[in-house]
Amino acid sequence: MRHHRIQSKPQCHFCGAFLAAVGVAVLLVSCSPSVKAPRKNTEIRLKNVERAIRLLEEANHATINEQLRGISGGTTLQDKWELLLVDDAGRLEIESNNIREVLCRDAWGNRFNVDFKTNLVASGASAALLNSTFDLIVWSSGPNGSNEFGNGDDCFSRLQSPTSNPPGVPHKR
Repeated sequence: MRHHRIQSKPQCHFCGAFLAAVGVAVLLVSCSPSVKAPRKNTEIRLKNVERAIRLLEEANHATINEQLRGISGGTTLQDKWELLLVDDAGRLEIESNNIREVLCRDAWGNRFNVDFKTNLVASGASAALLNSTFDLIVWSSGPNGSNEFGNGDDCFSRLQSPTSNPPGVPHKR
């Protein structure tokens, strides 16, 4: 049995090296962090916050404000928010050790800002941030990590309470 050795042409070595370099470049670009990925992940987390608020209000037969005001521990509203979520982790069907990451932090690792709408009106928050039917507002400071109260690169979800209709949709009678 004879083994034939195929000799490559010099130009094919160049093609192989070029394709390898392109492959490495694509791999590096695909593995490097993207600006959009954390923003999208943060938006998803904020939508999950909205779902958690709705679920807690329904399950506990109290508004989220009443529930937070009833928490005795914690010094800030952020602390009370975390304590409420950890206490009700079973209802939310999320492991309590994941609650803080999933519902209390943005994709950049910063804690969500949590405040009542009445406090935010007094502090001059953006109208877009205040466009929520819930009195509790949860938002991210965005990639720069600086709370700009709904301005700049802040991320937020326009939370709508279950009893409210989207803009332009009349209430059923």
